[in-house]
Amino acid sequence: MLDIQFIRENADLVQRKTEEKGYKNVDVRKVLEADEARRQVLSQVEELRAQRNVLTNEMKGAKPSAEQLEQGKKLKEQLVSLESQLNEVESAFTDAMWTIPNVTLDDVPLGGVEDSVELKTWVDRKECAKDHLDFAHARDWVDFERGA
Repeated sequence: MLDIQFIRENADLVQRKTEEKGYKNVDVRKVLEADEARRQVLSQVEELRAQRNVLTNEMKGAKPSAEQLEQGKKLKEQLVSLESQLNEVESAFTDAMWTIPNVTLDDVPLGGVEDSVELKTWVDRKECAKDHLDFAHARDWVDFERGA
């Protein structure tokens, strides 16, 4: 999966490379919109959590006032609602991110297997074209001549 920061900084490149790979239904703009929605909700959640922490620190060691209790209840209700919303937008964001393939290098040929270019081989293919029994016989790992 690509890093969202890379996608933000190179949206046009990612869209072009995605289309070159044959993914016609992938829209990088939608991924960026889902990311922006996620970041906004996350910012709101973090702000409410910070307010809750400040309120909790104010109530330490003393009996909380009615106003502090009421404020705490309101923060909790808002936080529950926003965290639920955050789960939804994060799920949508993750689903959108999984649709984006990795970016190919510029020197990679476009197309299918038939368009691939062999750059280097390490082993002669005829030498590797033995079945497992021939392979074992060549190494004297099996002995069928003795019989039972």
